Amino acid sequence: MAVRFYGDFANDVGDQFRINIYDDTFSGTSSEVVVGTPGFVLTYEGDNKEEYQPIIPSKLDFTLYNQGGAFDTWLNTIVPLAVEAQILVEVLSEPGTSGQKVFWRGVMFLEQMQMADEPMPSAVNFTAADDINQLKQTTVDALTTSPGYIANFIRAALAETRSHGLWNSSDQFLTYFNDIEPNGYSGSDYLGEGVMTLPSLPGSVPTEYYNAYDMLRSVAISFNARVFQAGGCWYFLPYNVLQRVSEGTIIAGDMFAQTADGSAYTLSSEVKSAFQNAVAVTNGTNIKKLAGNTIEYSPPIKRVLRKRTTKASEFLFQFNTDFTSLSSASPEITLADDDRTYFAGSTHLLTLNYNIEIAAVASENNYINNHTVRGDFTIKFGSQYYTDTGWTGTPGTKKVVLGSYFKSAGFENIGQVSIQVPELVSDQVGLDVTLNVPVLNGAGGDIVASLPTNNVLFLLNVYAGDSADSIGDEVVFSSITTAANQVELEQTDVIAGNTAVSYTTGGSSVQWGSGSFTGGTGGNPATWTSSQTSTPYSLHRLGVLEILTNTQLPHRIRSGRFVITTAAKFVWPYNLIIESSDDHVMFKMSYNANDSEVDIERWHFNTSVSNISFRSDQYNSENPRDKFAPAGNVLTDTVSSGLNDIRAGNVMNFTPAQLITCSSGSNHVIDVDSTNGFVYMTTWTGSNGFNRVYLPKVADNEGRMLRFKSDDTISANTYYRITVNSDDYTNGTRIDGQAYFQMDRSYDGITVMCYDGDWFVIQRKEK
Repeated sequence: MAVRFYGDFANDVGDQFRINIYDDTFSGTSSEVVVGTPGFVLTYEGDNKEEYQPIIPSKLDFTLYNQGGAFDTWLNTIVPLAVEAQILVEVLSEPGTSGQKVFWRGVMFLEQMQMADEPMPSAVNFTAADDINQLKQTTVDALTTSPGYIANFIRAALAETRSHGLWNSSDQFLTYFNDIEPNGYSGSDYLGEGVMTLPSLPGSVPTEYYNAYDMLRSVAISFNARVFQAGGCWYFLPYNVLQRVSEGTIIAGDMFAQTADGSAYTLSSEVKSAFQNAVAVTNGTNIKKLAGNTIEYSPPIKRVLRKRTTKASEFLFQFNTDFTSLSSASPEITLADDDRTYFAGSTHLLTLNYNIEIAAVASENNYINNHTVRGDFTIKFGSQYYTDTGWTGTPGTKKVVLGSYFKSAGFENIGQVSIQVPELVSDQVGLDVTLNVPVLNGAGGDIVASLPTNNVLFLLNVYAGDSADSIGDEVVFSSITTAANQVELEQTDVIAGNTAVSYTTGGSSVQWGSGSFTGGTGGNPATWTSSQTSTPYSLHRLGVLEILTNTQLPHRIRSGRFVITTAAKFVWPYNLIIESSDDHVMFKMSYNANDSEVDIERWHFNTSVSNISFRSDQYNSENPRDKFAPAGNVLTDTVSSGLNDIRAGNVMNFTPAQLITCSSGSNHVIDVDSTNGFVYMTTWTGSNGFNRVYLPKVADNEGRMLRFKSDDTISANTYYRITVNSDDYTNGTRIDGQAYFQMDRSYDGITVMCYDGDWFVIQRKEK
């Protein structure tokens, strides 16, 4: 990759800039182009409705003149064939001098390019962006980072922006600041030594993970920070850092940096001091407010809600066998997770739903010769097995009786059993669960290999927690003021940060693993403090408290234009803008380089700690029922709760489909040839003709619905007729007024319903 085109210009106060256009298909000598007025416009697209917006994206708009030559050829032959992110953009300040610095970097959006369709020289308008939305395309487990320190993940996520290659590996790439830290933390760089457990999606096998954008957003929310690019570097800046600058507190000790390849970048004391001195920008010194600025007031906030997503009441894993037969050679279920960490003190619940049918043996004419149907579970967390005798490092099984099988009567049982796995004694990585279902004779021998026809289905779920401890799918942390305000501020879908939920028998506080923070010298990750409070709280409680401190009172929202009066001076999102002794933080900004003027929306610090309290942490579940079954076989309760769930739409509904094999001149009578059923698949065998499928009697089936679906063997010459029962027909019963409904198309489908002594077609699908 090389610079294909560049353009230099100077603005009204003497700042020198260069715009470089990189093309990753080019390796030749760069050509100069003319930059049009206004040079460029750099915009930070903050949301003025969300003061604590965690990610502030930026974009660059600029104009170059097409005067022919290489630039015209590039526009008309290379650009139309360019792939996304082939063209990168870089802005330098004071180019070619000892003071040269990177001003901004991003990716060209060629679909937003506009050319004047007129004789040359003609203006070509370009738009580029910092590409931070690209992070949504990468899951956190794919980030190049080791070990799993929080700052490493922040840097690795930002490295997914497609302009990352413009930084040399040793360049300063990420600058970050510490403020909120575990209570008692005695180190100096928690973000640099605290560890984050990757936020993962429950119920995925193998484990699936959230994308890097959601992770970065959530980490920023956890620490009340904002993420943005400024001066050719990415920043992770907690709002409390600006608060400390406002108070005149030194921030140098909490300022750290990393290179583009993830190494530590040493910031000298002089650099840190210069940064602190540059953070505060005073109106009338280097910048001057112009006429036309306005003042509004923000609505005072009544309550701050932060919703930490845990999915902790959802199953961690699910395994469904579909219908099969018992095997004497291999397990019925094999579930393996190789990468999830299971923490010491955590408990788990295994539930097994089963449907087992074993045919009767007519020659067995007594009930004495009974056998035991048993579930043998191998439950292995890391190197530890949970067995009939408890935890052990030696392989073993946990056995649960599923029922008794009398050969003369057969065996048919639909039920659920559960196994409560007690507290893990140490952290373990990986989970393996296997299930074997032996059928044992009186001597204890397994007779599965000699069983008659059998049909089985198993559904295994693994949950976090225990039968008495449903810990919710979402924890809502809330601060509230007694002031008579009304507006609520919400931060939703937070997937990082500690929750301090009860995840063990007995209720001791063990952190929910997904997205949580641990580690750090001498700290306690269950409670946290910041520069603004010495009282320890759980992480998100502290976060919502400090947000409400700055939002419960109405405060000034100023908007308008400034002129930057001094060369080499600029206003970035890390600047604190001082006007009339009020300290302001930027919402959004648009900088016109040619005029050296900047439009800024900003809010001022107006803190108040009075009248604030917490609501109790609220644990929400997306599924209102109690998913956890008590130990043992609970057939009656399972059937009852299952019916309630189906009626309420709380669970997935699996309906067995019954096959009707049609042939010429044959009949199939529902409630005789198939005693029950809802969904019927139909297929044809043999020569041309038609088959009758008789509906059941209406007297016994008021309100019943039946569905029929044809496969590709049903045709105009091989068809079936859905026919009213003969006795019913004599008594006047019809199906949509007819004696039958003919199905003579491949893949046809129909639903009929019995109502008031007749059958009605309520749905029809034709291929």
